Amino acid sequence: MCFLPSPFTTIGWFTVNTYSLLVALGILSGAGSALFGLRGKVKLGAAVDCMIAGLIGGVICARLFHVILNWPYFTDHTGEITQLRAGGLDWHGAVIGMLLLMFIAAKIQRISFSLLVESLTSALPLIAFFTWWGCGAAKCAYGAEVANLAYYPAWLVWEASDIFNIIAPRYRTQALGMILALVLLSLSAMLRWRGWLAGQGFWLILILLSLGMFLLGFLRGDAAFIQSGFRADQWLAAGLVIIGAAGIIIGVLQSARQKTKVV
Repeated sequence: MCFLPSPFTTIGWFTVNTYSLLVALGILSGAGSALFGLRGKVKLGAAVDCMIAGLIGGVICARLFHVILNWPYFTDHTGEITQLRAGGLDWHGAVIGMLLLMFIAAKIQRISFSLLVESLTSALPLIAFFTWWGCGAAKCAYGAEVANLAYYPAWLVWEASDIFNIIAPRYRTQALGMILALVLLSLSAMLRWRGWLAGQGFWLILILLSLGMFLLGFLRGDAAFIQSGFRADQWLAAGLVIIGAAGIIIGVLQSARQKTKVV
């Protein structure tokens, strides 16, 4: 049996949902990383307001996307639609909602949206890491069953449970997701340290994370709507790749325009 965190964590006299706790830790660490990168560049009060707006937009859209993607279930369980503690936050919706409300907040606060987005380069894989870790506790995004562990390399499979508490040989989707996040976190740190791709780092990490999630979709065993042979979450990941590419193109065009003005 592989090691996965317990669904609940006891801290002193309190017992909390492990998934919610780890997602919260991911958000806090991501926000801290972003604010650290923004020090001396913008007013931190304005940046915090934008981060809070992004958090609100991210949570609302993450839950909305999750409910839409699992609507056959929620039609019979409408009372669970707003129960965030039970898990069920779609990361595609979280990114889209965060960017939308952060863009609006940046306009209101009159600070650079591009600067805010770039500060989230390390936050994105940080949150992804903690979310995948939380999925190990909540048994979400579990791997598809395989015939026998002996038929696959050890790094790819393990024995784990699904949401129905059925223990079976499965792909290591949660662990592979965590590894993907750590690799991208290392890359984001390298980009910041070396000053490479200034202004484009977030969009590059978003593209790579989305591509990784698209590939992991082939290993997942949890139920999903299938269209043209691909899971709904894979189609959404492909959409985020396009958004990331558009962000890079827009950033390059803006940089070229600014250089032209200077000349």
